[in-house]
Amino acid sequence: MKNVDKLTKNGCGENLAILLSWKYLTKREKKCLSFEQLLWLWFNTFNNSPEKSESWNLLKEKAEIFEQRLILWKNISRGSFRKDEVWTLLKEKAETFEQRKILWKNASKNNSEKSESWTLLKEKTETFEQRQWLWENAPKGSFAKSEAWALLEEKAKKIV
Repeated sequence: MKNVDKLTKNGCGENLAILLSWKYLTKREKKCLSFEQLLWLWFNTFNNSPEKSESWNLLKEKAEIFEQRLILWKNISRGSFRKDEVWTLLKEKAETFEQRKILWKNASKNNSEKSESWTLLKEKTETFEQRQWLWENAPKGSFAKSEAWALLEEKAKKIV
């Protein structure tokens, strides 16, 4: 990080200094970068560059929580070969009903992400409020609407 320090002392922004010094940084120094720094690097490097590829791999490792993985997923273009990879990473961290609701709300309408996120969401419905939300937000006339209604009825039968 010696080169980074020299550049920042001379007025260069820290993230830009990291990018300009990338080839001089050790693997250990690169692994010590924050999620935010790696995200900046990934956004600001040339496509197909070694920096882009390496920052991507480090970024995936740093994305440990749902919110970080969501940032990656939202910022990957639909046609990217990395979209499926990030979707898999994101699903691994979608543990709560609220997180799965975010998945479903952000998934594209006409692809497998939407149906898969619906299935994941359905698995986490426990309360009446969650099941009601599921039913109210399922597309009208869809099989999902019928499934959500069945979940509501099932919950009511256990109580009544």
